Amino acid sequence: MSAKADNIDWDGLVGLFRPGSGAMPPKLAGRDAILDELSILLNDISKFNRAPAGDAVLYGPRGNGKTVLLSAFENQCESKGADVIARTPDAIRTEADLAAHLLYDDSLFSQFLEAIRSRAGADLGLGFARVTWDNLNQAERDNYKRRHLVDLLAARCRSAPLVVTLDEAHTLDPEVGRRLLNASQLAQRKGARFLLVLAGTPNLRSRLDSMSATFWDRAEVFGIGRLDAGATSEALVAPLQNYGIDLDEDALEAVITESQWYPYFIQLWGGALCEALAARKSTHIDMAIVEAARPAFTSKKVFYYEKRYEEVRNRDLLDSAKAVADMFRNERCIDDDILQKQLASGLSTGSQGVLDVIRDLSHLGFIWKPPASASVEPGIPSLMDYVLTERQELTGTLRVE
Repeated sequence: MSAKADNIDWDGLVGLFRPGSGAMPPKLAGRDAILDELSILLNDISKFNRAPAGDAVLYGPRGNGKTVLLSAFENQCESKGADVIARTPDAIRTEADLAAHLLYDDSLFSQFLEAIRSRAGADLGLGFARVTWDNLNQAERDNYKRRHLVDLLAARCRSAPLVVTLDEAHTLDPEVGRRLLNASQLAQRKGARFLLVLAGTPNLRSRLDSMSATFWDRAEVFGIGRLDAGATSEALVAPLQNYGIDLDEDALEAVITESQWYPYFIQLWGGALCEALAARKSTHIDMAIVEAARPAFTSKKVFYYEKRYEEVRNRDLLDSAKAVADMFRNERCIDDDILQKQLASGLSTGSQGVLDVIRDLSHLGFIWKPPASASVEPGIPSLMDYVLTERQELTGTLRVE
C-alpha cells in the first residue's frame, strides 16, 4: 500500500456518493444557471423587499436531482434571511392542513395576531373582532385560518420573506393545490414577499393546469433533465480529487458514456468506483477499476430499470413503450407532431388514444418534452434499449437485488 493510500479515509470514500437518498451529492454540478435564475426571484423578496416577479416550477423525469436542487435553493434562502417551509403533498391533504403549514402553528398564532393588531391598532379586517384566539375550538381556528388565508399570509410576510417549496407536486390534491396557487397569486398582488417553488415529474404541467389556467404561464419554468458531458465529469472528478483519487482519461470517458449524463447513474457509478477502490486500497482509477466496479453498477441499474419496466407494464403501456423506443433507436429527439403521427400509424387507436399514450409515458418519465421545445426526448436513452432488447439478457445473467 502506498503512503498516499495510508492517508485516505476509506470509510468516508465508500460513503461519498449516496444515490437515491435525496441527500446532497458531493458535487452539485451543472445546475448553477438554474440556481442563479432562482436567486433572482429570491432577491426580489429578500433584498428588494417586494413581491417576486413570479413563482417557480422545476419539472423533469425522476433521477435528475430535482429534490437536491430544491435543497440547495432552500439553503440559499436561509442564508439570505428568508423563512423556508419545505413540504411534500402527503403533509397537505386538506385546506386546513395548507393553512396550518403556511401560517404559524397554534402555539404562536395568538402572538402573531396580537402583533398584527398592535402594529395596526385594529384587526386589519381579518374578522378577528373581540374573540380571544385561546377561546376558539380547533374547528373554529381552522375555519378562521382558511377564510383569511391570503390576508394572514401577506401579514406573515411583512415580518420576514417566506419561501415555500413543494416537492412531488404532481401528487398534490387538486382542490388543495387550487387554493395554494390562488393564495400565492393574491398574496403577491398585495405585495407579499412570498415565493412558491414547485417540483415534480413531467406530468406536473397537466396537474397544475387542472388547478389554474394561468399558473404555468405566469411562473418561471425550469426543465430538469440530464447533464452535459462536462458537468458529468465535474460531478465525478471533483469529489474524488478531494480524496486524492485520480482517473485515467479512458476510464473517465467510459464512465461518463455509460452514465448517459443521468445524475442518478452518476451517483451509482461513483459509489461502485469507490467500493472498488477501497477493496483494493487504490488511489487511481484505470480501466481495471472500472471493470471491477461495473457489476455493482449494472446490477443496481437493472434493478432500477425493472421498477420502471413494471410501471410501464402495469399501466398496459408496454407495447406503446416499445413502439416509441423503436422510433428513438437512432434519434436523440423527435418532433412532437412526428412522434404522434408515427405512433398513430403503429397503434390501433385514434388520435386521442395516441395523445393519452404520450401523456402517460411522459407521466412515467419514459419520454418528456423540455420547456420551450417542440421535441420529445427519452427520459433515459438506455431505458429504451432495455425495454426493447436488453431486459431478457441482463435479468437472465445478473442477480437483481
